Amino acid sequence: IVYVPGYWLLDRKITYLDIGFGCFQNNMVIKEAIIQDGIKVIEDSAFIWCSNLTKVTIPNTVTKIGMYTFAYTNLKEIVIPESVEVIKSFAFYDIPEDAVIYASVESRPEQWYDHWVPENVKVYWKNEWTYDSNGNPIVK
Repeated sequence: IVYVPGYWLLDRKITYLDIGFGCFQNNMVIKEAIIQDGIKVIEDSAFIWCSNLTKVTIPNTVTKIGMYTFAYTNLKEIVIPESVEVIKSFAFYDIPEDAVIYASVESRPEQWYDHWVPENVKVYWKNEWTYDSNGNPIVK
């Protein structure tokens, strides 16, 4: 598991972070990524080709997910928080066909680019899913 901190304390000042372009690209060790509060942007190709990545936690501070961010991973289940205003094209390109995305919005926002997710991946919108008693997303 990799924990991606949301901020650094430098000279007694909090500096909020973004996950940079290609930051974890080709990392074959990461199986789960827990992105902590404070991260606002996950840049293009941040986790591309992390073929063992099966789970990611995206906090409600993230507002943008870049192109090819999670492309060529093995993500099975993703919850996209309501805070995400922009998802660029191919953000979830070539993830497994049996992957499920739970979006915390009613329908695709205008700034979620075309082709943000493959057509064969199931997306459930806010009114179609909820959380079970263990905090796991489930279809209503």
